[in-house]
Amino acid sequence: MTTYGLLLAGAMALCGAAFLFATSRTMESADAVFCVGASMLLGLICARAVYCATEGVFYFSEAGDWRTIFRLSDGGLSLFGGVLGALISCRWLAGPRSRRGAQTALRTAGPVLLLLCAACRYIEVFALRLNFGDYMDAPSVWTVPGDLGPRLNTGLIESLLLFFALAVCLLPAFRDRRALTALLFLGLTETFSISLRADSYLMWGFVHAEQLYFYLLAAAAVILLFRRKGRTLWGVACAVLGGGAIVFLEFALDGRVLVPFDFLKASADLFWYALFLLVEAALAVAALRQGRESA
Repeated sequence: MTTYGLLLAGAMALCGAAFLFATSRTMESADAVFCVGASMLLGLICARAVYCATEGVFYFSEAGDWRTIFRLSDGGLSLFGGVLGALISCRWLAGPRSRRGAQTALRTAGPVLLLLCAACRYIEVFALRLNFGDYMDAPSVWTVPGDLGPRLNTGLIESLLLFFALAVCLLPAFRDRRALTALLFLGLTETFSISLRADSYLMWGFVHAEQLYFYLLAAAAVILLFRRKGRTLWGVACAVLGGGAIVFLEFALDGRVLVPFDFLKASADLFWYALFLLVEAALAVAALRQGRESA
């Protein structure tokens, strides 16, 4: 097994143990163990399936071989696919004896998935030399170690943001809507963090495919939070407007939109990333406010 495989297995085992500990008083032990096992298995299957679907053109081209789709040893996993598989497992496979079991599994799985994603993103940097950004002036704690040169360590930044999101999600104020809060934070954090990346992993043109996938996850969480207050259409409108703003900002970061003021030209990227964070913050506040009012 490769270093990446060992580290990934360790991260999954740690998160599985965290799930079992968190549900020790709220779920039947057999249901919790089944949920962990099913989530790991289905998560790996979906992670591979989403990766292969995204890279389908390669596998069915003359240079590729469709039979390698079934070779996990060749690498190629999508973090979004893993999250999707775990959510499917918790929603429809966990707690087979009661609806309450599935609700408990989802409420616990949200924060655990934040923890798992934080670990996986840094493992990408350490073991695969992926998840890096633009070149920096000199090596520092914020640059990727090794032979890639002084490039921004976006995996480290992403992991720290996800740990921060986890800490906020665990606050008592979000207890009644913890699952949706965790998925909202996960989707928005990944949408922003992937924008910092300069590698070509799972790319569609100049767009990272997983950035689109994770925004769709965040949009679903926004809509479901608005739905708790009976304002589903408002949730859809907010998700669409937020997505449109992010698309505009991605074009701006690609150099296709000029900054509005001359004095900002020297730090144009910082200006656009600040707007990026403001858009996501506004979207999160609007959605979480709906969830709070319905409690």
